[in-house]
Amino acid sequence: DLTGEAVNRFTISYDTFNDLQTLAWQNMGDSQTLCDFIDWAAGAYPADRYILVLWDHGGGVVGGYGYDENFNGDSMSLTEMSHALEDAEVHLDMLGFDACLMANFETCLMAAPYVNYLIASEEPEPGCGWYYTDWIGKLSKNCGIPPESYGRQIIDDYIRESSWNSPSMYSTLGMFDLKQVTQKLLPALNQFSDDAAQQLSAGEYRKISQSRSNTRAV
Repeated sequence: DLTGEAVNRFTISYDTFNDLQTLAWQNMGDSQTLCDFIDWAAGAYPADRYILVLWDHGGGVVGGYGYDENFNGDSMSLTEMSHALEDAEVHLDMLGFDACLMANFETCLMAAPYVNYLIASEEPEPGCGWYYTDWIGKLSKNCGIPPESYGRQIIDDYIRESSWNSPSMYSTLGMFDLKQVTQKLLPALNQFSDDAAQQLSAGEYRKISQSRSNTRAV
């Protein structure tokens, strides 16, 4: 029954949940749901800097983010997420994905107009996910900490806790300066694509194949 009240907005302070709003069921895979939450949070708690962390399943470029079981497993594509961030009109200091497979070039390009830094994993995340205690604690004491500092804290804590909770998994988490992605990486990849297209047109298949074979992968 999806007619009752089920979605809660709350704050957490000193291990206490403080309920603020109870809303009707909403599709977590709908871009409007995300846009409404960002608008509400920024309006209720205006600040100079904002961090948005999205926690759920991730499916990368193909699967998108979040799978709402109450709405036939609907997920939010990168295009839908871009619409939500654009419509919310709130520039984010950082966008974090506590979710699998969201660290990719396409996600960076999607977020770049609205976000300074992205933190995400290129691999599946273990069930324990991020360890929030340390970095949120430090930010609560000093909200002026630069994102490079608390971003490193997020990553170090995650890798440490993952190694304890899921030692058999290969855990990754990266932080991306999105200005560098758009100003340096994007032009370099465009040039690479143009060069590869020219080589293919010239019939240099062997050269491209050998270059691919010699590329290191981790």
